[in-house]
Amino acid sequence: MKRVGIIASKIVKDKFYLYNLYVVAISFIFSFFLFIIAGSTVLFSLKILAYISEKILKLGHENVWPVIFSVTMITLAVITFIFNLCLIFMNFKIREPRRGFNRHEPRKTI
Repeated sequence: MKRVGIIASKIVKDKFYLYNLYVVAISFIFSFFLFIIAGSTVLFSLKILAYISEKILKLGHENVWPVIFSVTMITLAVITFIFNLCLIFMNFKIREPRRGFNRHEPRKTI
């Protein structure tokens, strides 16, 4: 999670006002990618379970599966949203750091 801040600081270099914008953009892209990968996996596994229960076992739960699909996708969206908020708040900076106190930048002496 801290790597988002490192990536954003490497992209913006000395423009501090763009740092928070890049943190939000990178975390949104990462969360969207995570939602697509996890959502497709969950949806595919639920489709396999629905096929097994209806075609092979003939349990007859045809009306229940759309509700299950929507509940799982909504739950996944909420979890991804919470993860995204945590990612943003861990890397959000309120004020610009003072020069010379960055561990990556050597202190300038007169």
